[in-house]
Amino acid sequence: ELKRTRAELDSKNALLKETMMAECVGSTVRGQGLVDIIKDKLAHYESLARDLLADDKINRIKLQSIEASAVDDGVAVRTEAGEREAALQRQIAQLQLDNKMLKENL
Repeated sequence: ELKRTRAELDSKNALLKETMMAECVGSTVRGQGLVDIIKDKLAHYESLARDLLADDKINRIKLQSIEASAVDDGVAVRTEAGEREAALQRQIAQLQLDNKMLKENL
C-alpha cells in the first residue's frame, strides 16, 4: 500500500513538475510576446519622432525662405520708392528751372 501511495505521489509530482514547466514556458512566451509588442510600439514612436523632427526642419527652412523673401520684398519696395523719389526730385528741379526761365523771359 505504501509503495502504491508512493508511486501515485511520484506520478502526481512528475505531472505537477510538467505542468509548472509548461506554465513557466507559457509565461516566458507571453512575456516575450509583450516585449516584442513593446519593442514594436517603441520603434513606431521613434519613427513618428523622426518624422516630426524632419517636418520641423522642413518648416524651419520654409520659414527662413519666407523671411528671406519678405526681406527681399522690403528691399525692392524701398528701392522702388527711392527711385520714384529721385525721379520726382528731378522733375521738381526741372520744373523749377523751367519756372525760372519763364520768369526771366517775361
